[in-house]
Amino acid sequence: MRHKKDETPVDLVLEWFSAFTKTMITKKEARAFLRKLPRALEELQTMNRQKTALISAAEQKSIEKRIEKRRDRLRKVYPEVHGKVVDYIAHTVTDGTLYFSVQFKDKKIFSIRYSCGMFPVATDLSDWQSGDYHIIRQYMKPIPH
Repeated sequence: MRHKKDETPVDLVLEWFSAFTKTMITKKEARAFLRKLPRALEELQTMNRQKTALISAAEQKSIEKRIEKRRDRLRKVYPEVHGKVVDYIAHTVTDGTLYFSVQFKDKKIFSIRYSCGMFPVATDLSDWQSGDYHIIRQYMKPIPH
């Protein structure tokens, strides 16, 4: 935006407001904006100066314990895959079903299949070492459509 030397602050506000919001405001609204602007800027500076409360060491330790408990709970959901090294992750969509597979370095595959309603159709851990689909554990039985 190029500004003319004789433009007033009200004219600048009108121009900026219409450029950025694609709507027009009146000169009265522009003047009201300019009256409120110094106070708004002062409040922003005050908010920036306020320091956030520091977490005590005891509270930090408590938070870390809760996080670790949650991770332990999550590890127990699929214990067979905990600690395995991932080779690759793949996903495809075929006939309205989303296939999500995690292949591990030991040639085992953890897969989840979702139907078009986006709820899991089946969840299992399988062994593909021999080249055949051998289910080690089914976490959820397949749901017929």
